[in-house]
Amino acid sequence: MLELRVETVIFSEHPLSQPVPTFANLPAASFTNLQNASIAVFGAAEGSPYDPSSPSHSAKAPAALREASAKFAGQLQQYDFDLDAVLLGPEGENFGMVDCGNVATNPHDAEGNRNRITQATRAALAAGAVPVILGGDDSVPIPWFAGFEGQGPYTVLQIGRAH
Repeated sequence: MLELRVETVIFSEHPLSQPVPTFANLPAASFTNLQNASIAVFGAAEGSPYDPSSPSHSAKAPAALREASAKFAGQLQQYDFDLDAVLLGPEGENFGMVDCGNVATNPHDAEGNRNRITQATRAALAAGAVPVILGGDDSVPIPWFAGFEGQGPYTVLQIGRAH
């Protein structure tokens, strides 16, 4: 059985920078403890990087997305006129949504990266949660999709930025 290694959610390059929070300030969780999870958010920097001699150009994307989400996290408890509801409960209820941190990736280990991303996706599905991945490079969705083998039908929403 493949061991699923997960990095911490905290990311800091500079000693004075602040730790990056979980996505939208959701509670932190682990893949081994998802009993009540409805959505399991996790990040992956790279699957099969273009250049295995250095980290992906998108290696910091999961941390950047989490940092950006902190700016709107408080608004998720406000009334949304388009939905005619609040996204999260008015008292901060998160309805089982959690952040599981980042799947450990290494630019020198493309096969291992893909296996760990697939296993993380399968762990979320096995717990009854919807896996949501915060990606890095363009190869990250492929092993994420592989985690759905035998499942379905499902809907995919991929948000990307053109180069």
